[in-house]
Amino acid sequence: MTTYDAGAFQDFEHSGWNDVADVYAELMDAWGLTVGPAGAAILDAADVRQGRDVLDVATGPGSLAGLALERGANVVGIDIAESMVQLARRRHPTAAFHVGAAESMPLPDSSYDAVVSAWGLPHFADHAAFFAEARRVLRPGGTIALGTWCPPPGNQFFALVLGALTPHLTANPNLPAGPDMFRYANADNAERDLTQAAFNDITIKPIAITARLDHGAEDLIRFLAAGSVRSRAMYQAQTPETRRQIEATLREQIGALPTQHGRTEVGLTAVVIAARK
Repeated sequence: MTTYDAGAFQDFEHSGWNDVADVYAELMDAWGLTVGPAGAAILDAADVRQGRDVLDVATGPGSLAGLALERGANVVGIDIAESMVQLARRRHPTAAFHVGAAESMPLPDSSYDAVVSAWGLPHFADHAAFFAEARRVLRPGGTIALGTWCPPPGNQFFALVLGALTPHLTANPNLPAGPDMFRYANADNAERDLTQAAFNDITIKPIAITARLDHGAEDLIRFLAAGSVRSRAMYQAQTPETRRQIEATLREQIGALPTQHGRTEVGLTAVVIAARK
């Protein structure tokens, strides 16, 4: 049972992702956060291959769906934000994309061999409802595989963003409460919740990712201003002076990081959680 208003959180996510679809897609692909090794690890965990029927939940611009298509899978994607679905359809016309929430998917029972999601878990309003829906649409023996972020300080990307943002906040944007975005980096939480949802053969594997920023700190400033949802709301609620302080902190921190071929390297840590129906 959630301890916050799931409907208010879902409305906030729906509106936010509709606003930032294009910039989010551009940055995520440029940084390789889904289209690179992380996406491959999620698909491997779900045994996505030729001829398999795959559902990508919180598909966003369809990056993970595109990787599954390259493997010869039959792919359906679903996302709560209409603008994300429109973008995914343009990018991957051979897949089917639908508008819908992870907690109540307008899809038939026992229709998929695999349910996958890259970075969707922190944005679902009700995890128990999502796990129940994922199990419902999976065929017997089907697999769920989910990528989700680890928290700072071990996750350098989020340490930089949150470390620059939170100390300077002077205005409260009154955001709706929601789930812990790092909840499923904790293996105990993942095992308990998936077991309660009647999944078995649960595995949790860490992965390390390197995001390479073409424009250094300016990429992260753009992410805050126009490519994220909750962080964007906090950033935009601040005064111009406070925003300048946040940006100056990011420029100072990013300026100290190593570069390769002119691109700043920032590390991220994540886990891939997989289980079987």
